[in-house]
Amino acid sequence: QQPQPYTDDNPVWYTLQTPLREGLYLSAANNTAIVKGIATADASCQWKFVERTDGTFNIVNANGGYISHTASYNSPINLTTTQPTQGWTISKSNTIGYVKKQHAI
Repeated sequence: QQPQPYTDDNPVWYTLQTPLREGLYLSAANNTAIVKGIATADASCQWKFVERTDGTFNIVNANGGYISHTASYNSPINLTTTQPTQGWTISKSNTIGYVKKQHAI
């Protein structure tokens, strides 16, 4: 299932969890540069998907940081305080019940 875009009329927030990797929640405490995993979800684990004009999404933490596109295999997920130049697309993964995240090329 696709995430619902966040709007002022539809303020939907999500927690992002890693069910296949210790069940940690993505956290961006204090709008730090690196996202980290924590065992119990709190306010720093709230994320919204804001739709861009091209149909892709900004993934934004409740503390204001955007997930950037500097992520690469086996590296930390980074945040930026400004809107990235590219948005993210969301597509189904091969595992039922999970969503695969990838950025637009």
